[in-house]
Amino acid sequence: MISTLCLCAHRHVSLQTMKAMIDLLGSGGSWSAQVETGDALICRARSTAASEWLRHAPDSDVLVMTDDDFYFTVDGINALAAVARETRGIAAGVTPLRSGEYTAIVPLVQGLDEPWRDPRSPVQEIRWAGGLLAYHRSVFEELVPTLPFLHAQDRIKPFWPFFQPFPAMSHGQAIYLSEDYACHERARAVGKHVYVVPACQVTHQAEIDVTTQTMD
Repeated sequence: MISTLCLCAHRHVSLQTMKAMIDLLGSGGSWSAQVETGDALICRARSTAASEWLRHAPDSDVLVMTDDDFYFTVDGINALAAVARETRGIAAGVTPLRSGEYTAIVPLVQGLDEPWRDPRSPVQEIRWAGGLLAYHRSVFEELVPTLPFLHAQDRIKPFWPFFQPFPAMSHGQAIYLSEDYACHERARAVGKHVYVVPACQVTHQAEIDVTTQTMD
């Protein structure tokens, strides 16, 4: 089966992300590419991309979603796709937040330890993740019966709202589940599991302001 790398970008893509994609597609593995552009609403862009892939790429069993400011190694993303395929679930690369303070991984048990920052750590089940993510086809297939098919007779591409954010309760407080976390919570509700793959370490580009007072 083929894995598909999907780039979700509003208007631009970094050179490092493009190079990582070119390296992957030229590596000789079974990969195809998909691009979803022009939509600033990321939950709709991701939902449309996943719906288009599910409907029109029957030979692909794993969808990997990257943003326009990530870069990764060929070995890392191959490891990510392999875990999604083996578990028939969701596999997350280790993507740092742009603040550099934490990763986008939420563990099953509340805590601040992040053992997955070590690429030698084993694959483990987690609760939610953001960043570079791989989805087995069966995840979306099992979510389809739980969601409406939107804009079926409209001018925009129709889609299932897999990534629609929603509020939820977590550890006794109400929280907001952003698009990736919301999709993962829906998947967990239908019996799917989410895993972090430490072998897939992601570089997340960030910008900082530099003045003469902050220079080393």
